[in-house]
Amino acid sequence: MAKYKLGLDCVLTVGGTQIKDAKDVTLNIERGDADVTTRNSNGWRAHLGTLKDASIEFNILTGGDSFPGLLSMFTGRTAASVAVSGGNLSFSASMVVTNFAVSQPLEDGEGVAVTLRPSLGSTPSFSCATASNS
Repeated sequence: MAKYKLGLDCVLTVGGTQIKDAKDVTLNIERGDADVTTRNSNGWRAHLGTLKDASIEFNILTGGDSFPGLLSMFTGRTAASVAVSGGNLSFSASMVVTNFAVSQPLEDGEGVAVTLRPSLGSTPSFSCATASNS
């Protein structure tokens, strides 16, 4: 049986400070796609992975401890070292805030959806181990 860790074990740090008031942290890693279909593809499209991309998305409440620092990163267009780890994976990069969407729901606290993306000159690092068997 495989062992999986819950998202509760996720640790997100921005500028060396743990973002303890983050909700629902999501790490997205993907590649671009180039169509390399030829007449020799037997009637199937053929694809080749190109450049990698990453983003980290999470939500915070506007009254939380991390709100002022993240707002300052967004308005100042500044980059910070960011790391996310938990379970079987880890990711780190210099990142900027590219989305800072404030929501004011009727039956929940005022929050902000934050998106971080790698900054110019960043050299992201990603590692992922398979789940261990017991």
